[in-house]
Amino acid sequence: MIRKPADPFATPFKILPEWYFFPVFQILRTVPNNLLGVLLIVSVAAELLTVPFLENVNKFQNPFRRLVSTTIFLIGNAVTL
Repeated sequence: MIRKPADPFATPFKILPEWYFFPVFQILRTVPNNLLGVLLIVSVAAELLTVPFLENVNKFQNPFRRLVSTTIFLIGNAVTL
């Protein structure tokens, strides 16, 4: 009584990830090509990392505040990863 081997690319619908991984999981399920799905996930992460650099700069704002906040953000991401 040997069952068929498991297919790692066919995830059952009753198994769902945590809520914070759910958008990534949906990207992987909707894109038919696995490499394209991984590239889309990397692009989402890259967009989230560029958010602090796209912020509108106020001329009258303290110029060191942006540098300090960006440095803290990058160090926090490096520690997390």
